[in-house]
Amino acid sequence: MAIFTVTRDEVITRYAVDKQNIKNAGVRFAWFQVFLSRKKDRDCLALLSDLLEKARKYVNATWCFERDLTIAKHKYGGDDIAAFQQVVSSGDFAKRTSHNSLISLLEAFNRNVSQKYGWDTAGGKIPVGGIFTLSPDALRDPESLPLRAIIADWAFYLVISQEK
Repeated sequence: MAIFTVTRDEVITRYAVDKQNIKNAGVRFAWFQVFLSRKKDRDCLALLSDLLEKARKYVNATWCFERDLTIAKHKYGGDDIAAFQQVVSSGDFAKRTSHNSLISLLEAFNRNVSQKYGWDTAGGKIPVGGIFTLSPDALRDPESLPLRAIIADWAFYLVISQEK
């Protein structure tokens, strides 16, 4: 019996069709790199770099989870429910942990740059939403399930924008 798995490229391809969101994420990331470099703000530049790394880790955790889930479905089918549940549980934990870490760092980065430089709507320099380009208003409720999904999408767009 052949086991077909989900490749990383297949996971990425689901998001690659949304070229405008990829472009927006890439442009905003580049804007922050230039802005913070001109300000010589090493702390915020380090946070920005860490944020990209957290997004990459989240994308990788998502891919690993989907790959392992596909393998487990073929390997265990309905025969070993406990083994299947173990695969799902450990993969879900890794994905959720990496997602929580990404969300925390996104909030920390945005808070840090907005406190230092101000939001552009208040005469400051930082675009509303900070580094986050999808739905800045959604950031007001960090426990919102739709927000978690939007941040997940944004992570994929950011990672894809940096892989070109």
